[in-house]
Amino acid sequence: MEEERATASSSPVKSVVEGKTRLAVPDVSRPEDGFAFYNPRMSLARDLSVAAVPSTFSFCDLLAACGARGIRLSVEKGLTDVTLIDKNPSAVRLIEQNLRDNGVENRVRIVHGDANGTLYNEGRFYDFIDIDPFGSPVPFLDSGILFSKKMIAITATDTAALCGVYPRVSKRRYMAHIPFKTPFFHEVGVRVLAGFAVRMAARHDVALRPVLSQSSDHYYRIYFERAEGAGRADEALGKVGFLHHCRDCFYSAGGSESETPSGPCPSCGGKIHVLGPLLLGNLWDASFCETALNECSERGFLRAEKLLELMIQESSLADGFFYNLHELCSKLSIGPPKSSSVIEELSKQGFRVCRTHFDPRGIRTDAGLGELNKILLSLWSSKA
Repeated sequence: MEEERATASSSPVKSVVEGKTRLAVPDVSRPEDGFAFYNPRMSLARDLSVAAVPSTFSFCDLLAACGARGIRLSVEKGLTDVTLIDKNPSAVRLIEQNLRDNGVENRVRIVHGDANGTLYNEGRFYDFIDIDPFGSPVPFLDSGILFSKKMIAITATDTAALCGVYPRVSKRRYMAHIPFKTPFFHEVGVRVLAGFAVRMAARHDVALRPVLSQSSDHYYRIYFERAEGAGRADEALGKVGFLHHCRDCFYSAGGSESETPSGPCPSCGGKIHVLGPLLLGNLWDASFCETALNECSERGFLRAEKLLELMIQESSLADGFFYNLHELCSKLSIGPPKSSSVIEELSKQGFRVCRTHFDPRGIRTDAGLGELNKILLSLWSSKA
């Protein structure tokens, strides 16, 4: 990313380039410093937004900060109906400067005010509402669900609360029982977030269906398609359940609505723990991801392109959770083979398999835990 110093409002400012958009951004490290916030590590997420948001949509960013996402959509995707909301006057000044610098003043509307209050007071509906807070999206989820028409995207940076590091926070904030970290904790976190959003939407007879789910760096991000109707909301709720997990052998399976395990671990006879509720089933829509992938290829978003390629592969094996090969080998008291060797052997034996974007040491496969363990032991024996 290109960077150079610039002079703007009273706060320290620098100039950066994302995609084809030049942005004046605050030259501070934390949002608590009192200035508008800009996180360069989120540029990947903004690349994906440019690829994924249709050019014909009206778009609202509830927590716009310096306006990076909405302005990029206007400049690079051609959106003509963009609303950026932020209650921080420093953010509003930066947005005004960025609109002038990029010549999109007539395409983007700025609202200096509270995100929820603005939506309820104006009563306006948007095709796409984006919720990207510093922390949890929970305080903004109801208003985003109510005032979006077609899609909603939510970001969470409180990943520790979602994946089992802080069980009390998981229970209080997301109404989920996640008492410990699993070997695939990032996937658990994304599924807890998705399941919570689906449950909150169902209260309004709204169905949310994830079409793109991402775990990158310090954040989780999910794009949902939105549809109204009690029947559709019931159908969406039917995909929310519980994870049955054994800490002794790492057996895992999606469970029904019951929070009580039906018996001992079917793999090793150990104790089954129940985590959730969380979303089961597919976190991605292959067609949606392929469309976004084509956009990324055309625009030269190489990191987003590689990420989407992995997601499309994962979408065909999303009925279960992925396996962390290093964790499995540790349980078996053997050294981990190369992931490529495991993938090759699984394919030879007729199993479907792919890598996962959640963990470079993880794979998805339709092979059972016992079959996978046999392959790991066989590869270790042949190497020894």
